[in-house]
Amino acid sequence: MNRSIRDLLLLFPRGGFKPTDIAGCLLWLRSDRGLFTDAAMTTPSVNDGDAVQAWADQSGNGNNFTQATAGKIPTLQNAAADVIADKGVVRFNGTSDLLVASNFTSVMQGTVFAAFRMNGLVNSHTILASSDEVAALNYVRIRSVHSTLNPSMSVLQRDGAPAYDGGYGNTALVVATPYVGAWSSNGIAYSLRLNGTIQTLTFVSGANTGDWFGDTSGRDNFTVGGMRRDVDADFLMGDLCEVIMYDATLSPGQIVQVHKYLAKRWGIALAMN
Repeated sequence: MNRSIRDLLLLFPRGGFKPTDIAGCLLWLRSDRGLFTDAAMTTPSVNDGDAVQAWADQSGNGNNFTQATAGKIPTLQNAAADVIADKGVVRFNGTSDLLVASNFTSVMQGTVFAAFRMNGLVNSHTILASSDEVAALNYVRIRSVHSTLNPSMSVLQRDGAPAYDGGYGNTALVVATPYVGAWSSNGIAYSLRLNGTIQTLTFVSGANTGDWFGDTSGRDNFTVGGMRRDVDADFLMGDLCEVIMYDATLSPGQIVQVHKYLAKRWGIALAMN
């Protein structure tokens, strides 16, 4: 078999690659599947503007996200002006919306992927977080944007201390533009990719320790679109298309594979390195 054809088949096997084809997939949220207007997950969200009170995990692990409080529920947006690659998105308003799951893992290393779009710049933009709901200083936060001053993807981790480990990438993100991001820890250091490109990290606090969920005390939950600690805060002003989480640091080839899967589904150009 021609080598280039063989390589393509490995990257996109017959039947189509799925994130669950890689071992250790803990979470897989898709904005085109598993959306419900009720927490019991009986009524699908299908129309533009429908509430998304529950977002069902497609990994098979049952790590479903819900929201019980009116006024904190994101919406499905599938009007022509809002879709990405002809698919609807889950929209978070940047002020109150977030979905919550119980704490489903305490791994010391792992990889998170997301396809997302920002609809404004704010100092939070949390995609995925895990926090202690009593102690405000215990959390891990995966963010599409670090701050309005440094509008680049970032990761933050704090375990009780006033200071936190917080770093951001070198590529400034642009509002209304879809992106694919990857946030990884090998237990020693973080690495980030944006649209396939490895980011050079700048740390505004602490150091590049790679401290991950299992290094963070007392966590009660996982959240998407914001963070729930002593108060709900650090909300995403934007759209989530897909969120995928693994319980291990993937190989470079696997990271490329998931990046290409997301880019193909959401029509995003990559510049792999």
